Amino acid sequence: MRCKGSNLTLNEPDLGVTVLHVFVSRGGESLASSSVPATGQFQDRLIVEDDGRVTLSSLTPDDLGKYRVEIQQPEDRHIQRSLRLVISEPPETIDGTLAVNKLLSPTNNSVRLTCGNFTSLGFPRVSVLWKDTRGNILPSDGFEDRSSTWIYL
Repeated sequence: MRCKGSNLTLNEPDLGVTVLHVFVSRGGESLASSSVPATGQFQDRLIVEDDGRVTLSSLTPDDLGKYRVEIQQPEDRHIQRSLRLVISEPPETIDGTLAVNKLLSPTNNSVRLTCGNFTSLGFPRVSVLWKDTRGNILPSDGFEDRSSTWIYL
């Protein structure tokens, strides 16, 4: 698992291995090799070097998937390495802060707590758990529409 925006080395070079060609694929789709640079969303971010090093930079949630690096050696020998990549993305709010609001209802003596305002719930998605001052979990109607609510009657 890596965070959004970070870099990842998919394969480190092995000093004892002679490399003829390096091939990189994701989910069966060829992405790049030591002779063909990456294109599309991977252009200038997926770098395959002659020594076998493969680096993916500036990770995005779209980079999620299973990658395979295949190294071809002299005498038709092959080394294969696989990596399943999950991108962790922090949640984002409108102004970079998390606000908790209390709304009183004069008609039914209830208190409604909401938190947000989220523009992105991130990955894995943020969840909310309300607790009282003693640490007891309070009933909640869940986390929907980028806010969570607790109602006390």
